[in-house]
Amino acid sequence: MERSADQALEELLVLSCRDGSKEAFSALHQRWHQKLLAHAGHLLGSSLRDRTEDVCQEAWLAIARGIDALVEPSQFRAWAYSIVTRRVADLRRRLGRDERATDVLRKEHANQVAAPSDSVAQQETLRLALDTLSREDRALLRLFYLDELSVAETAEALNIPVGTVKSRLFHARQRLRRALQRSPT
Repeated sequence: MERSADQALEELLVLSCRDGSKEAFSALHQRWHQKLLAHAGHLLGSSLRDRTEDVCQEAWLAIARGIDALVEPSQFRAWAYSIVTRRVADLRRRLGRDERATDVLRKEHANQVAAPSDSVAQQETLRLALDTLSREDRALLRLFYLDELSVAETAEALNIPVGTVKSRLFHARQRLRRALQRSPT
């Protein structure tokens, strides 16, 4: 697989971080903080929006502590997303959220997803269809389609096997298709 200049720069920054460069870590933080913040926000939803920055701060601490253990610098983005995913899961466990939180997250997250469409009506139809999907389906679809992670990177980010990602993507697309077919257009 051919690397882009952006990917090569990112790998160089990771390697420089391993050598102790604070400037390289700052550059990684500057490049990735907003994306990781958005990922945490989508997983947390508005009911826990005030915790998003805390989750990301914890994730960046884990990244700083563990960057030396990252075997393949090219895997930084999937690794960073997986750390944020785990920190969100840790927070949820600590707070003991139940199904009520899932319902709130489902509604709030669907409002944040922007459809790549010119039509406001189509965007609303897609938003409503996404609203019917589980938080896990939406997170999976977002990482794969909107954040453009590969199947392997999505697996790493969600801490699940590659085969599970493929299976869940297949089923999530089917559920979304059925929801769209049920929607009045």
